[in-house]
Amino acid sequence: MTKKLKFIFTNHLRERFVQRTNSRYDHLKICRDKECEECQKLKEEIKQKSIEEKREVDTQIIKRISKADENRSYVNNTGFMTWYYDKYGYDDKFQFLVHKNILFVVLIKRGRKIVVTCLDARTHLVGKATLQRKKYNKIPTKEEKQQSQLLEQIENEAQSQ
Repeated sequence: MTKKLKFIFTNHLRERFVQRTNSRYDHLKICRDKECEECQKLKEEIKQKSIEEKREVDTQIIKRISKADENRSYVNNTGFMTWYYDKYGYDDKFQFLVHKNILFVVLIKRGRKIVVTCLDARTHLVGKATLQRKKYNKIPTKEEKQQSQLLEQIENEAQSQ
């Protein structure tokens, strides 16, 4: 017997899910120009895709949420929670579900679970702190050594010019 998940998905969630699970939209992560034509075009494309392919997007979200584990460490991050409490109010509870690189933010309001957005779990606050924590006794891989040598070479060339 399979358990039935009862979540309400917001349009914002669908748009962020499309954006954050498709490398085509990586430009939006790095560009900070508010008047960038590429950004405007990509945002409109995301909005259209989330509307036109709503059923497929919802199916992908359901698959990810059903495999996700709750991560309570986000609740302990004061800055992170203050932002969400200010946005949604202090009376409601939150649940944070993580599957691979996606963090789903669930607002529990009057017994209903509303998935309001999704974030990149690797780079967002708690996930970022966990990934950036120094790992002791870690032996670098061959690729890591090559990458650090390449970066060092580039830095040396830049300094010499």
